[in-house]
Amino acid sequence: MTEKKPRDSSTLEMVNYSMGAVPVSLIMNTFSAFAMLFYTKALGLNPAWAGVIMAVSTAWDAVTDPVMGHISDNTHGKYGRRHPYIFFGGIVLVCTFALFWFVPDAFLSNKILLVGYLAVVNIMLRTALTVYIVPYAALGFEICQVYTGRTKLQGIKIIINMLANICGPAMAWAFFFKETDGAPRAVTVSSNYLNMGIAFALVSLATIFYTTFSTRNKIIDSRDMPKFGKGIGGFFADMKEIITDRYFRWVFSYGFLVLIGIVLVSSFQMYVYEDFMKFGPTQKSIVHGGTMVGMMLGAALSSWFAKQFDKKGTIYIGGGTSIVSGVLLASLLLTGIIVPGHLLTVIVFALLNALYWFGNGVMFPVVSSILADISEINEIKTGVNKDGAYSAVYSFITKLSSSGAMLIVGACLAGIGFVEGIDVVQPPEVVRRLLFVTFVIGPVISATALLVIRFYPVNANFLQSLRENPESTD
Repeated sequence: MTEKKPRDSSTLEMVNYSMGAVPVSLIMNTFSAFAMLFYTKALGLNPAWAGVIMAVSTAWDAVTDPVMGHISDNTHGKYGRRHPYIFFGGIVLVCTFALFWFVPDAFLSNKILLVGYLAVVNIMLRTALTVYIVPYAALGFEICQVYTGRTKLQGIKIIINMLANICGPAMAWAFFFKETDGAPRAVTVSSNYLNMGIAFALVSLATIFYTTFSTRNKIIDSRDMPKFGKGIGGFFADMKEIITDRYFRWVFSYGFLVLIGIVLVSSFQMYVYEDFMKFGPTQKSIVHGGTMVGMMLGAALSSWFAKQFDKKGTIYIGGGTSIVSGVLLASLLLTGIIVPGHLLTVIVFALLNALYWFGNGVMFPVVSSILADISEINEIKTGVNKDGAYSAVYSFITKLSSSGAMLIVGACLAGIGFVEGIDVVQPPEVVRRLLFVTFVIGPVISATALLVIRFYPVNANFLQSLRENPESTD
């Protein structure tokens, strides 16, 4: 059974834990923002092939997440079930991330060899990410069990994630992709991506060390913890229990849908910067940085919203904000009310784009804290802590949706007539279609997700009642 008094953490302890989000932010946000550009504009790869490579590796990542959650939950040792994987998995993650941007010249002249090489490196990166991120997410579930405190913890993690994103991928345009008169467009030069990857890898390594050692007081010696579900049979039993959890299925469905929409927008918006708005490096950094500021502000307010409107109401607020901002952008850009090349256009675009990510910033911490609530409900009823398995299965969902979204991104780029190659100018009709898929499809999917989450029944009173009377039925 869980303790009668929920575990809590100080704000400093939450910050120490949340520093572990820095490598996740630098690596995954850089991947989301630059990988497709790197493949299509610097390496000259067909966008459909680029989408397939990233989709397959993301699907592999998704499949291995539940396995890693099961392994972590069943690890028994002096240093607990999470920290060894966070430390050693993080080191491997940093190394493979640096390798991601390095493509030997021998592979560039043969498209088949290039695709094979990129697929292998992607799978290596995704495997290392699984080893790191699943135990890291589970540790967050364990260090704070207070209902609104969970949202605060996840909000702090999102804020630090976005600060890393602002200082990293957003500023990368100004630091690593400076334009030079008479030279090729900066996004077509592969060495720019490699320099960025090495710099972010070094920062990620430092924060992995910091998080591991600053949270060592949260290590729970697991040598005497009860053993459960060992072996393949135990793994599948755990998965069946989680997937059939009637609370989890609503979060499963919601997360799957909303993340597809978000990945589509985040991937396509980079092409909007480049091929429609035609931003320079500084403008890209400001506008892209504005999206992180928006998400960071949303995360900062998510705990307050959750206290005022509970968690489901907060999701409605965040989702509704993102949908409205996307619809406004589509209306203004597709109708030609605002056009590129004007300062007003840049300002309006930046503000509405930031508002879209503000809404996502409100939602994300709440969804993560809801998952921790569901895991605790299972522990109350079964007496077994499966935070690793629950976080892993949800991670599986997010990556499965990301994999599907990457396939959609590649297919959409090919479908709208995107012309791959180095320093290619896209035709006007292609750019118009790009605007449509960016600012219309994403909000439509998000609206569908909100219809699903309305069936989720847990709130603060429900969870407190269950803690006080574990034998009660719900």
